[in-house]
Amino acid sequence: MNMFWKKYFFIALFLSIKIISNCQTESSLKLTTHAEEFKLQERVLLTLDQDFYLAGESINFSVLTFDVALQMPIEFSSIVYVELFNQDDNVICGKKVLLKQGECTSYLTLPRKLETGYYYIRAYTNYMKNFGPGAFFTKKIKIVNPFYRVKYQDNVDVTQNKMKLDISAEGGKIVYGIENKIAFYLANFNDTIHVLLYKNDSVVAKVNTKNSFGIFSFVPIMNNRYKIEVTSLKKEKAVVELNDIVQSGVTCKLDSINERNTYLTVIAKNYDKFPISVFVENNTILYEYTNTISKPESSLKIELPVGLNKIILKNSNQEEVSERLIYIKPKTKLEITANLDKPKALQGDSVVLHINTNVNDSIHYVVALNLGNQNTSPALKELIESTLYNSSIAAFTGYASFNELPYNGSNSGTINDYIMKYQNTGTANTKLKNINYLPEISQDIVSGSVRKMSDQSLAVNKNIYLSFIDSICWINRCKTDNSGKFVAALPIDYQGSNLIVTVNDTTDNYILKLDDEFYPDFLKVTKERYYPDSALKDIIESRMLNLQVNDAYSESHKSTSPTRPELRFYGYSDSEYKFKKYLVPNLEEFISEIVKKATIVKKGKKVEIKVFNKTEHRIIGDNPLIIFDGIPLFKTDNIASIPDEKLESIRIVSNKFFLGSDVFDGIVDITSNKKSFDLVDMDKNSTRIMFSPVIATKDNYQQQNPRTPNYLSNIYFNKINSALGNENIVIRLPQNTGNYSLTVFGYTKAGEYGSISIPNILTIDR
Repeated sequence: MNMFWKKYFFIALFLSIKIISNCQTESSLKLTTHAEEFKLQERVLLTLDQDFYLAGESINFSVLTFDVALQMPIEFSSIVYVELFNQDDNVICGKKVLLKQGECTSYLTLPRKLETGYYYIRAYTNYMKNFGPGAFFTKKIKIVNPFYRVKYQDNVDVTQNKMKLDISAEGGKIVYGIENKIAFYLANFNDTIHVLLYKNDSVVAKVNTKNSFGIFSFVPIMNNRYKIEVTSLKKEKAVVELNDIVQSGVTCKLDSINERNTYLTVIAKNYDKFPISVFVENNTILYEYTNTISKPESSLKIELPVGLNKIILKNSNQEEVSERLIYIKPKTKLEITANLDKPKALQGDSVVLHINTNVNDSIHYVVALNLGNQNTSPALKELIESTLYNSSIAAFTGYASFNELPYNGSNSGTINDYIMKYQNTGTANTKLKNINYLPEISQDIVSGSVRKMSDQSLAVNKNIYLSFIDSICWINRCKTDNSGKFVAALPIDYQGSNLIVTVNDTTDNYILKLDDEFYPDFLKVTKERYYPDSALKDIIESRMLNLQVNDAYSESHKSTSPTRPELRFYGYSDSEYKFKKYLVPNLEEFISEIVKKATIVKKGKKVEIKVFNKTEHRIIGDNPLIIFDGIPLFKTDNIASIPDEKLESIRIVSNKFFLGSDVFDGIVDITSNKKSFDLVDMDKNSTRIMFSPVIATKDNYQQQNPRTPNYLSNIYFNKINSALGNENIVIRLPQNTGNYSLTVFGYTKAGEYGSISIPNILTIDR
């Protein structure tokens, strides 16, 4: 814990100084967020190899953690959570991956029985849970299952033509006598619409749009009625009466944007509460415009930070009178070029990829070479920029915005007109007040709570033991606090999929609840159906073939798992015995006849194991720590009768062992052949939990026989660290033919990034 606060303090101090120094270069803004109010704004950027997959394929991804306020990489958390879920918020698969220096590369394997449709992938750290799902990286992807026919059932939640018209006014209100910009939006509607603005019974404005969104401007005149009518091609209608037009008020209007320079006009109609102050909120950091407004109409020029900014106007009483959302696109600073040494190659051949950039500096590259075209490998630059935009909107509103206005090719004006639709949306909970989820800086943090079963009272100051079923044991111990809660840090190298949590109390019965590893809440998404485009037919057929060939030779492609450390939590044992070397009937006889540093003590029908002192042949005490398959046992009545042919080894520690405030009279560590903990009963206050261990390294798939056919849809996906910005990569090609596309994303530790996408860069022929 001390290491966490020390690291957090220095990172927060560095970033706050960095923010202050950045603000000093912006003459129009000054920082008003106090240093003690500053909270680290950690976020995740997850780069995919593509956004179109077949069921059974793998989603390759690369993770980068960064500070969203500064748009620069940081090294804070050591574990990232990645999940794939459907439109009903059901998690399909997920994993926890170890971050090294804020980065990692891994994959998710898609189940074969997934239905064709839109799915979502999200990534976050434990610390990011404090901000809610709006702060998570979330992206929509397309998955096709060519082996199953698409079957959609009628569902009102995915009805396409549901006329629900939303109206938003620039600045938050419509004011008589001045020009007002109005945005209209039809949710869950993908048809062409015809929009009319009525003044009394006369049409004064007309707009046609194909994407269910549009804007128009008008000057309302008092003593007139106004309404907006929307009609679809199927003659469906929606009408909204504009009843909330006011005679006086303040409106903040966006005129134009030039890079980060933003030009605004503030109109105060029939208003007298001057001066008006201008504030800018960006990722919970608050700035104040250096000048105040003291006249009915004023023009402002503000250099805004990158990302989503909320312009807030306050009157002389510090009451909010108007606001405007403005998004500043991040600027690409790296110019990346890439090419192969040859455009065509034969099956099983090799090619060399050359990557160059305009910056002579250390650059991190993420490189993907896939079977596909521009329909399966979209422009990576726009993919990243749209991800940052969608994350900003989600953090502000709590809603995902993937299926709304296409971001690709949109200029700043179009984007900032579009986000007017969020003008009246309540802000999502992205401000961090308390740190309820600790950052996982070096270990995996788990938490939970304990209550007495008899009266549901809080279990206070109880010792909790956490360990994994395995032959190499590592036991963690913690205590419950005054609210019955506990927090434990599990080492990454010793984790498994079966976690046993034990309350060390054999007198009472307890109920233990472990908090969710993965965050339980999701962004709100609009359900929609996906029908694959006919242009994907050839690619789908080729990738189907790859899946089936690799299925046929699955035994020839084996996965090698990383080796685990041999050191146990108690260090090294004083003696070790292997059961297969001896012929004895059971554990009791083995300890009595073979093990020199332990003995069997019988008290009536009860059989107990005791440990001898290392130097003297005497029992250390009555409370040794008995471990079976990595799990501590506090009740060992039936353990002595286990047959020896089912056991592998026994280790003895012949001295007192201190585990926190608990003192044990030696250790007896027993391992069975199966290492599955199925030969003994759990203690009555133990709970077995299916756990998701942290993946420390990417699985290394080795082709055991070079003559085995190697058919791949994804030839290459990896992260490359280049010292001088240029890199040459040799890539071996598979046996399957087809056209392949390349995507490259590069970034520096200073926050500069760039990308390139080249469809059909390589053709593999027979």
